[in-house]
Parts: sequence; C-alpha cells; structure tokens
Amino acid sequence: MKDKLNAVKLGIAAGIVTGICVILSVLSGLFGIFEGYSLLIVQWLDAIYGFIGFSNSYLGAILGGLYSAIDTFIFVFLIAWIYNRL
Repeated sequence: MKDKLNAVKLGIAAGIVTGICVILSVLSGLFGIFEGYSLLIVQWLDAIYGFIGFSNSYLGAILGGLYSAIDTFIFVFLIAWIYNRL
C-alpha cells in the first residue's frame, strides 16, 4: 500500500519554514548582514510582491514572509494532493 502525504500539514510546515527564511533574509539586509545575498532576495520579492505592499522595511519583511508562506503553502499542498492522487 502506498503511503499518503498529509497535504495540509506538509503545506503548513513548508510555508512556515519559507516565511521565516524570507523574514530573516530581509531583516539581515536591513541590519547590514549578508548585504549582497539579501539584496538579491529583496529585489526578487519586490518583483513578485511589490504591487501588494512589499518593501525593504520591517513591515515589508513581515509582509514578504506572510505572502511567501501563503504561496508556498498553496504550491506544496497542490504537489502533495497530486502525489496522493497518483
């Protein structure tokens, strides 16, 4: 019997991890740590989420983390759902 993935739990876990990573990446750029890396992340996030309020700020770090967590949840949930259907 093939094991099934719990799509909701997997999506939540992946979303939390991604959200935390994005928040830490943006904050590291604001504090001057890993400036080159965080600049690339901020530019990438601004291209994706700039039209809905993301900016290179403390609030932007929270919004970017939230938006990326939601997007990751949806993507991972769909992948797990498709996996369970095969």
